Amino acid sequence: MEKISRFMEEKLLPVAGLISTQRHLCALRDGGSIILMLMMVGSLFLIISNPPVEFLADMVEPYAPALNRMVYTTFGVSGLLASFGISFALATSYKLDGLSSAGVGVGAFLLANPLTADNNIDLTLMGSKGYFVAMILSFFVVEMLRFFDRRNIRIKMPAGVPPAVAQSFSALIPAICILSFIWLVNQFLANFETSIPALIDQLVTKPLVLIGGSFVSALMATFFTQIIWSFGLHGDMIVTTFVGPAWDVMSLENAMAKVAGLEPPHSISNQIWEIFVNNGGSGATLALVFLMLTKARSAHLKMIGRTAFWPGIFNINEPVIFGLPIVLNPIMVIPFIICPMLNMAVSYLCFELGLVSKTYASVPWTTPVLFSGFLSTGDWKASLLQLFNLIMCGLVYYPFFRIVDNQRLREEQQVQ
Repeated sequence: MEKISRFMEEKLLPVAGLISTQRHLCALRDGGSIILMLMMVGSLFLIISNPPVEFLADMVEPYAPALNRMVYTTFGVSGLLASFGISFALATSYKLDGLSSAGVGVGAFLLANPLTADNNIDLTLMGSKGYFVAMILSFFVVEMLRFFDRRNIRIKMPAGVPPAVAQSFSALIPAICILSFIWLVNQFLANFETSIPALIDQLVTKPLVLIGGSFVSALMATFFTQIIWSFGLHGDMIVTTFVGPAWDVMSLENAMAKVAGLEPPHSISNQIWEIFVNNGGSGATLALVFLMLTKARSAHLKMIGRTAFWPGIFNINEPVIFGLPIVLNPIMVIPFIICPMLNMAVSYLCFELGLVSKTYASVPWTTPVLFSGFLSTGDWKASLLQLFNLIMCGLVYYPFFRIVDNQRLREEQQVQ
């Protein structure tokens, strides 16, 4: 165990630290979060328009088209909003003007998407289909803006001009060059009956969704998240930076399938991660909190149980991770890694076998267990799955909890 800890500290943690501060990944995480609010609003209307109770569904049916308009609107602009948010976040990290950079990013995104036969914007490309297009073009736009900024290629306005106007003119030359380049590329690709979004879809989106949507990759993401957390770094923030975009796309596709009256296609999504894998927070520690609250003999663990109970109900578990502690604790790290992986395996199997309906609605990650499962799937059996996962994790945590509790009790008795 000591050799493993030394290897992790010397090799893995420096890499994890660099990843957590890498500006493009941070921009992807921070800028992409702009769609979270609208996804939750859309999910609320999706739940209302597709109630899980039959007599309520019959009551709502006449109003479903009107309700679904809210769903189509909020989910249907996720790619467009991502182009704004990611461009803004990355430009801000470079200390460029965020607003003008985001404007160029949105312009590039719209320009790259081919028009329909009647020369209108193809709205189907504004949503989940355009997410990776928005991500790649936002990176390209901001890096090009930075290229022009470092070489001072800009229109300089007199000192008396308002700053907002001056910023717009400052970005004018770079914007013309960037947008003209994207237009020329698409014109060239049109000769081969393809486009920038089509290429990105074939080369980036489909492979990443295929990889990110596999059970093996989800299990690996779970494992590495817990390993990184075990050394005190925010494992979710680091690992989901890589798999999060693919999971976002799959969550959006599940929602759009549901509103179209189809079966959600993906078992892996953000919801399985937040709602079924991490009950009580990273490491699925809610079961451990219940054990400390009801079975602990040492004063220290009883106190941690009382302190962590209410935050744990809302999936906040820093009091457990750092107060027990689990971080750098060779005993508690074992179930801390095992429990989320078991939850992932069991939940995935239940979704794939059709025992539980797949997720389609995004609910806040702070939604308490049992409620969150039902709301995200519209299936009461999802709450039973969460309860099963909770009990299973309690059984896994128990022997390790008992070891730590006995150790703490002996230490407290010696002090007395």
